[in-house]
Amino acid sequence: MRTINESTNQSASRSINFKLTDLLAGYNGSLPCGRTNAYVIFQGPGLYVIDNDGMRVAGNCFSIGSGSPYAFGVLDTEYRWDLTDKEAYELARRAIYHATMRDPYSGGNVSVYHIKETGWVKIETQDVSDLFYKDRGIPVTA
Repeated sequence: MRTINESTNQSASRSINFKLTDLLAGYNGSLPCGRTNAYVIFQGPGLYVIDNDGMRVAGNCFSIGSGSPYAFGVLDTEYRWDLTDKEAYELARRAIYHATMRDPYSGGNVSVYHIKETGWVKIETQDVSDLFYKDRGIPVTA
């Protein structure tokens, strides 16, 4: 049964991957994007990144986009296996915040999601400018 589930998991993941790749194929490389997909199929949760060419890589921590080198600077320094949920949410916020402060093509909102065995849960969406003021100890006015 394990072999069947592993095979089915891989097959379903590839199918989703191919459909997303086909959808973007018409742009002929003129639409660079990265996708992070979370699947919960048979064996439990899995986090995958799929690149422009459709390559799928499994992992526990990803950063995608032009600001990702800056986000990885924070993640590589502070990520641990034993983070509490609250610590992980704060680390995600900080990584994205630092990426947006250093990358001119990043910005907007930080949306934090928690991926669980039962699916995903949206934790919050926060404006990057609010994080900027919080980082500098300036009160945010509504």
